[in-house]
Amino acid sequence: MTTFNQPLITAPPESAIACNLAAIPADERAAHTVRAASLLFDSAATRTDLPDGAIWQFPIERYADVVRFIANERRCCAFFSFVLTILPERAGVQLQITGSATVAAFLQAELAQHGIPLPGATAILPAGDHADYPVVCDLTTLTPEENIAIADLAKRLLCTDYAERQELPDGYVWRFAPDEYEALARFIEADSRCCAFLTHRLAVAAEGGSLWLSITGSATAKAAVGADLERLHEEIAQATPSS
Repeated sequence: MTTFNQPLITAPPESAIACNLAAIPADERAAHTVRAASLLFDSAATRTDLPDGAIWQFPIERYADVVRFIANERRCCAFFSFVLTILPERAGVQLQITGSATVAAFLQAELAQHGIPLPGATAILPAGDHADYPVVCDLTTLTPEENIAIADLAKRLLCTDYAERQELPDGYVWRFAPDEYEALARFIEADSRCCAFLTHRLAVAAEGGSLWLSITGSATAKAAVGADLERLHEEIAQATPSS
């Protein structure tokens, strides 16, 4: 199973736990409240309680809701850490919310207060356990305009604008500045459509910390990602005027 040996999995220092809804743009507050209740207390979701928080699994159709939820929660509840995962074959989207002991207790109290019974953990797939899915990129899942936009985004994010990149046993992980959240969320949604054999995971550190993108899969899938990275770097080099 993929693990992040990075600061994001270390709970931040204890601080006052208070949600600041005023940090969310006024025209989004009401929608965020509805979206949060719809996600966290959805009886159609699968939830597992963790020692430091909880993890939910939703149908892939709820991806946009999860992305917007995290974007606003980063503003109003910066003490949370988040992990957003698109499972292989787009089998579902996972939302993980964790934090310090105080933060975890706060979250559990909120869940208990609403008290909607949810199923157990049986439907939650371990995001880093990789079946040997067919390694085929299907570009027809994207429009021609999306293909161009995502190719440009991949070059920028995966080849030039990251702060750090590491190789994992089952893939690669990149560290980004906090303001790349929207671009990364857009990229992994599109990439999960054309390269459904991969696991895409975006980890969001608490208190405005770094973002970590991991792309993982089977040994064959990792090799395909590595080949794509080489190709992207070559395209960038060919497009760069020589001095």
